[in-house]
This record gives sequence, structure tokens and C-alpha cells, in this order.
Amino acid sequence: MASARTIYVPDDYVRIQWAVDNASDGDTIIVRYENYYENVNVYKQLTLKSENGSANCIILAANSRDHALEITANYVNISGLTVTGTNGEGILAGIYLNNANYRNIFQMNTVSHSDEGIILLSITLCNNKISNKRNKLE
Repeated sequence: MASARTIYVPDDYVRIQWAVDNASDGDTIIVRYENYYENVNVYKQLTLKSENGSANCIILAANSRDHALEITANYVNISGLTVTGTNGEGILAGIYLNNANYRNIFQMNTVSHSDEGIILLSITLCNNKISNKRNKLE
């Protein structure tokens, strides 16, 4: 079995989603300073974190009618990101977590300007800021 890799965005892949697509379970994706205009779907067991904190690493939803960051895999860790920009109709979230377990969102993530902020199911949240219209916890 191959050992876990560390992937850097934008060094190794220009987009966060491309890094996720090319990662393997257990890999770590480190996102450097920048604004990233995309909707990211994490469907593998990964760690996704900023290199220098949430003030310096922002995911802005490219499609405002979709979740900015959707996590559907078990054992996903997210830290140090700002996630914003969803404002479409329906149940949309800055961070949407469903049908998976053992996910951790920690170390000052900021979610703002979203219909639902964070939609959760069996999640650990520590030291996070949520700034939005309303929050939905399930």
C-alpha cells in the first residue's frame, strides 16, 4: 500500500477539486494563500487544510446554486478555510456533510453568506465561526 502524500494547491494542482480528484485516501491537501472560485466535493478520506489560516484561504462558490464545499466521505478533516458564496434557492450550504461519519472541522474555519451555513450529521466542530442567515443541525 502506498504511503500518504501531501498535495499542494496551486503548486501541484491549480484547483482544489483537481487535487481531490487526483488524491488517494489518507492524503493531505494543503491549500496556499489565495481565493479559489469553485465548488469542491470531497468524496475521499482526506485532510483538507489551509497553509496559513482561514483569513488567507477562501473558497468562493463558483456556482451559487450548489454547496461550496460538500463532504460525502468518512474520515475527512477540514481546517483553516473560509467557505462562502452560496446563495441559491433550496437547501444549500457553505459546508454540506451527509452520508458519512467521523469528519472533523477544526482550527478556525469561517462559513459565511450561505443559505444554511453548515448542514451537519454526526460531526465534530471545534473553534469555528459561522456567519450566515440561519443554521441547520440534524
